[in-house]
Amino acid sequence: MGTNAFPTPQQRAILHVASRSAGPPVDPTLRATLNFHPDRLAQGKPNLEALAEHGIYSSQFVTGTSNGGLTAFPGGDRWRWESRIFNGAYDNAAASERPVYGALNFRRKPIGAAPRFGSAHLRLTAEAISRTTFCYPDSVLGRVEE
Repeated sequence: MGTNAFPTPQQRAILHVASRSAGPPVDPTLRATLNFHPDRLAQGKPNLEALAEHGIYSSQFVTGTSNGGLTAFPGGDRWRWESRIFNGAYDNAAASERPVYGALNFRRKPIGAAPRFGSAHLRLTAEAISRTTFCYPDSVLGRVEE
């Protein structure tokens, strides 16, 4: 984590999730994919055009778009889910620092792991898996205590 006395929201989130995780590491040959609709508008531009222009895949908190509910604002459902999952690590973070959502392509589908969230996808590198958290079956569902 380096010598920074104040870890970033991302570092705090990963440490929290790691402290509550069990099981072996994810198969390093699997990839996470970020599915999206290239023609949907985000801030007045098609997603693909905005992605090409900025070079960044942004969260719902930045784009104001979603394939589900538009609850990416302080106190909204998405904000509360992230607060719960990441132990408040992102509660006061800038929109650009918040997590983006994808899925682990464990079925190795050529259309990406979550085509219902978009007809196009980006495939993350193997290195990206080391800084990725996974929530099964979905972040919208509450954790079950055993």
